[in-house]
Amino acid sequence: MTGVIPSFGASGTQVTINGLDFSKDCNVDFGPVPCQKPPTLNPDGTVTAEVPDATGIVNLYVTNPLGTSPAVPLGQFAYGGPEPVVVTGITPDRGKANDSVTISGAGFAKGANVYFGKNASSSVQVDSDKIVAKAPPSGKATSKTVNITVNGYSSPTSPADEFTYTG
Repeated sequence: MTGVIPSFGASGTQVTINGLDFSKDCNVDFGPVPCQKPPTLNPDGTVTAEVPDATGIVNLYVTNPLGTSPAVPLGQFAYGGPEPVVVTGITPDRGKANDSVTISGAGFAKGANVYFGKNASSSVQVDSDKIVAKAPPSGKATSKTVNITVNGYSSPTSPADEFTYTG
């Protein structure tokens, strides 16, 4: 699974799930809750499913004879919204304090806070699908790798958001 559109809404919403190797006999679960109606395999290889009753932010899982898709940041659905906050990449992925870092992803909103590990950036400029933030001081370590998160722990961490401070 590589994504779900839309990534937020109410029960009964039709979502399109992007990914690879889906089959016509697949099943879709929204967290622990299975879809009530069978999903549809579309000609373009995507799957359309109806959102079942539940609450919160959940991971979607697609199961077919090859197995079950793993939880991925872009495979989340938020009941009632807003869109889940996800970091999908950073450029550059290494640098020093005060270097500008461009953060790509989804669900970014004005007023977002960006953290490099536990340290907040003092300069954050938000666009709908990207953020430019200055790396805060890293502490005493000359080389240190940290996760970049948006709004604290509301964005899940992954290798795509790792930033390495260089000496």
